[in-house]
Amino acid sequence: MRLNPGWIPKDPRMLVLGGAALVLLIGVGITVGGALGTVGRGAAHPTPSGTSRPQATPSGSLSAQADSFVNKSLSPAIVAVTRTQASIDANCGSYSARCRDSLLAANLELQNVLAVINRGPVPACIGDPTKKVQASTQSMADAVALALSGFQGNNQDTIATGLRKYSAASPGLKTSMDTLSAAAKTACTT
Repeated sequence: MRLNPGWIPKDPRMLVLGGAALVLLIGVGITVGGALGTVGRGAAHPTPSGTSRPQATPSGSLSAQADSFVNKSLSPAIVAVTRTQASIDANCGSYSARCRDSLLAANLELQNVLAVINRGPVPACIGDPTKKVQASTQSMADAVALALSGFQGNNQDTIATGLRKYSAASPGLKTSMDTLSAAAKTACTT
C-alpha cells in the first residue's frame, strides 16, 4: 500500500494539469520580467553594450546636470551605436546573415539610446538639442526596422531601402549630438 500525502492529487491528470499550470506561470513571469528588464537577460536578450545604469536625479547646477546626462548617460550609448555603424558598413555589402546580425545589434543599441533619453533626466537647458538627438536616433531605428523587415520577408528591395535610409540618417545623429554637446557647455550656465 502506497501512502499519499494530502497535497498530492489522487487523480494523475490533476498532477499533469498542475505541472502545466506551473510551467505557464513561470513562462509568463519570465516574459513579463523580461519586458520590464528585470530578468531574462541571457543570450536571447543581450544587454546593449552602451547601457548605462539609471542615475539618481542629479543635484547641483544645470551645467553639472547637463554634463552628467550627456557624458555619463548618453555618450556611452552613442559610442555603441557608432560601433554598430562600422559593422553595418563592413557586413552589408551583401544581404547575408552577417548583415542581418549587424542590423539586429544596431537596433538593440538604437533602442538603448532612446531608452536613455526617455529615462532622463534631461535638464530643460538642453531639451531642444536632446529632442533632435532623439529624432535622429528614431529615424535610424526606423530605417533598421525596415531593413530587418526585408530580411523577414526575403525582400532585397526593402533591405536596400532600409540601408539607404539608415545611411542618410546617420550623419544627422552626429550633427545633433555635436549640437547637444555644445549646448551642454554653453546653454546651461546656472
